[in-house]
Amino acid sequence: MGQSMIRQLVMLSCACLLAACEQVTVNGPVGGATITVTDLRSGEVIMSGELSKDLAAVESDPNFVAVDDLAYLRTLGQFQLHLLPVDPGRWYLVSLDGGFDYDNNKDQLVDDDPSAVLGPVRGLLTGAQMQATGHMFGSLSEAAWQWVREHYMVMSDSELAAALDELAVSLVLDVWQPELGAVDYADLLAWNPLYYDTSLYKGSLPALEAMEDAIAAGASDAERLAIVNQMTALNVPVGAADAWFRESVSPEVSQASCIACHNADGIAANTDHVLAFTSDADHLDTNVAMYSELVATQGVEAILAKATGVGHQGGAVLTVDSPEYAALEIFLRLLDGENQGGVETADLFAGFALAGPEDTLRRASLLLAGELPSDEDLAAVASGNEETLRFMIRLLMQGEGFHQFLIEGANDRLLTDKWIEDTPVDIFFEPFYPDLVNRAAELGDSGQQQELIKLLLGTSFGIARQPLELIAHVVEQELPYTEILTADYTLVNPQLALAYRSEVSFADDSDVNQWQVATVQGYTRYDPSTSYEEAEVIGAYVSGGLATDYPQAGVLNTPGWLARYPSTATNRNRARSRWTWYHFLGFDIERSAPRTTDAEALADTDNPTLNNPACTVCHESMDPVAGAYQNYGDFGFYKDQFLGLDSLPFQYKRDTSLDLPYSFGDTWYNDMREPGFEGLVFNNSQSTLQDLAQTLAADYRFAQGTVKFWWPALMGEEVALAPGEETDSNYAEQLALFQSQASAVDAFADGFVQGFGSGAPFNLKDLLVEMVMSPWFRVDRATEEAADDATLRSLGTGKLLTPEQLDRKTEAVTGFRWYESELYGIESSQLTDQYRLFYGGIDSDGVTRRATEMTSLMSTVVEAQPLQMGCVLVAIEFQWPRAIRDIFTEVEKFQHEGNAEAALRAQLVRLHERFLGETIPADDPEIDRALALFTETRAARIQNGYPAALDASDQESCPLQFFDTANWDLADPQHSMNTWISLLIYYMTDYRYVYE
Repeated sequence: MGQSMIRQLVMLSCACLLAACEQVTVNGPVGGATITVTDLRSGEVIMSGELSKDLAAVESDPNFVAVDDLAYLRTLGQFQLHLLPVDPGRWYLVSLDGGFDYDNNKDQLVDDDPSAVLGPVRGLLTGAQMQATGHMFGSLSEAAWQWVREHYMVMSDSELAAALDELAVSLVLDVWQPELGAVDYADLLAWNPLYYDTSLYKGSLPALEAMEDAIAAGASDAERLAIVNQMTALNVPVGAADAWFRESVSPEVSQASCIACHNADGIAANTDHVLAFTSDADHLDTNVAMYSELVATQGVEAILAKATGVGHQGGAVLTVDSPEYAALEIFLRLLDGENQGGVETADLFAGFALAGPEDTLRRASLLLAGELPSDEDLAAVASGNEETLRFMIRLLMQGEGFHQFLIEGANDRLLTDKWIEDTPVDIFFEPFYPDLVNRAAELGDSGQQQELIKLLLGTSFGIARQPLELIAHVVEQELPYTEILTADYTLVNPQLALAYRSEVSFADDSDVNQWQVATVQGYTRYDPSTSYEEAEVIGAYVSGGLATDYPQAGVLNTPGWLARYPSTATNRNRARSRWTWYHFLGFDIERSAPRTTDAEALADTDNPTLNNPACTVCHESMDPVAGAYQNYGDFGFYKDQFLGLDSLPFQYKRDTSLDLPYSFGDTWYNDMREPGFEGLVFNNSQSTLQDLAQTLAADYRFAQGTVKFWWPALMGEEVALAPGEETDSNYAEQLALFQSQASAVDAFADGFVQGFGSGAPFNLKDLLVEMVMSPWFRVDRATEEAADDATLRSLGTGKLLTPEQLDRKTEAVTGFRWYESELYGIESSQLTDQYRLFYGGIDSDGVTRRATEMTSLMSTVVEAQPLQMGCVLVAIEFQWPRAIRDIFTEVEKFQHEGNAEAALRAQLVRLHERFLGETIPADDPEIDRALALFTETRAARIQNGYPAALDASDQESCPLQFFDTANWDLADPQHSMNTWISLLIYYMTDYRYVYE
């Protein structure tokens, strides 16, 4: 065929493209692909089918004439879209999958063996573009799709068109209709190396070839997007950040979570992060500009860290695994010029092994129930699955041991046990509980000293434990946990029942630790009818007064809670507010903002807590909640001022120098914010605390606060705080821990609100089960690849037991406590009484934080317990038949290594399992070491001539004076019993005994 015919065919093929034919190329033209056209916005498939113009189709065409390969190539893989039923104004995605590349080596010759294309190749077209002219689909159309793929869903049609035009300008010159003198997306869709010289392409040629190879190989979208970033010098699509902010960040983050504080009149108005409300017509532009400035001055990472609570006065607002955090991160990175989201958070627990089901059950049983699991229970979880373990953990949550877990866990936060040792005797001198006051006066004046002491101690105990018992009641009865705040009832012991005139009865009125659900019927306010005459010994005789219907608000208005955080004329309930925020919403106002050192701010006398931004940053949240406590005086009595109208101090009422002086009928300070919560005002002055309780219980942070409240009781330490300075050597590790833990808290809280599995919402037992089942409780040891990672060393197992926990463990393991005693119905032991503070415990007053690391003083307590208990335990156990013993179930006292080594090894296996929680074989090296200790100790006793009996040596103490040993056989002819005492000391001072 002549050159003129070739030129004619070539021109025909080009004319087809220019008129209405589309073509797909990779390295060369692709035939046999499957084409799919979908509506970009709705996803509706407009058409799907296989391309007809492959090589065979060309050769079978009746008009086919032998032409050179270039003409063949320019004819292959053509298809038409202009006849599709499309809307000219809508965007469509064209996707071509599979087929064969007929010129893979780009020599402009048809390959004998065409190469498979794994694809896909995609491109975006409007309906109008489909109807107007032909287009080339290949590396550049795929690049354009990748350029907007992550953002088109939030971009308007005009923003999408602008982004594609911007990309085209960066990649090609004026290809399509150069006479118009403008470059746009149509030029990008026109250029192809089959028809145009590479001089019209401005991008990176290596990147162009890399995209061709990526399409042929079926590379992932992420790999293709990385190639696009090499092709163009642009950072992100024009308008993408604005669109992303408008659709994903403004409604879900800025307006939903940030603007409450970060507005021109909010508590964060003096920061660089000040947002406009949606009522402002220009709020989107204003807010995007503000974030742009923040990114420029603070950086993306600092802003994201603040959102999770790092250095943020408002605490954690987002968690790193939440969709809101992801949306904010994408937006900030778009502003910063990055074309991708952030780095995926690594699994914090990768490289760490979790405790197995048996170890988990043992540890949970000791902590939650104060007992060892039975062999049957251990076997059940060993042969079961995770659901079996979850079920067995749930079963632990009953009985006295679980009750003590709840009481101690709640007191570690509320610290109301202060009143057990610091008797609030003032209650016996005030007229508010006349039945109690009169009873104390009668007992004192009639010389019934013991009964008076019981009343005093029982009332103190009741005041201390009342809020804790209320919490325990809600949990044990599986009531919604919100009732700890909203309950319209309380819990009383016999002494509080007397004080409150509650209509309940007890099996034993002398038992201070009996509790009943009740209401307060006997509260009496002070008015002119009150008659008050001091008694001779203690208290007074009271009559008259104003009978009061005492309003209940769960824990919030129990005397123990109110008195534990007393107020003053200047504090004005702010301490109560601070601890309310902390304990029930998990937000520490004290840590939320640094105290100002600015001399001018400190010199401000114009009501700074109301007007000075250096003060309002905290007080705007603190003071309305303080106002909700308006009806409770400095020591917690309800409307304790004369006439019983309010609790405002007398000095304030007389201060006429105030800008807004007191007016009769006021119940709160005129120079403070109104009682309320975060902009909500509580208008009914009689029920502000009840309104607060209902509001807190409905707040989304209540669930998060609950998780944080109980975290230390299970995990042995507080939830991680946000790290300090970025220059700290372990900042990255602490940030990872903080953010991962915040995400865990958020996930636990979500389940708590919704109900775990098929469980009810706000069921604390279910929450505790899930926390125990989590890696935060179960992480046990590092594998080799994580051995140097210090991030999790303080998490999971291996926590130092508190005095109370070690006391219960000792009782569970041995059957006895260390010198158990009882005083006026309050039980204790050496560990929970005399040695409690020495062993890192708290007194809920001056000492409020438990020790988490062993000290030298504490180690002496660890040694003292078995030294004083060991002889008694051995003596008692060997008086009993072997079948009922807890400890020495495998040996008798005459057996030793010389006549019963197998029995001794079996007994050592038993001790190892019972005291340390590890099951090992009788020939384990640890058993060898323990047997060697037994052998050496017994030999030394014989060699040194110790008496062959218990309690017979003046060099050893065996405190058996508390027992009637007249019929006991204390002879120890083989020195085995005395040697077993040494073995008990060996096991009870082991790290694995005092840590769990």
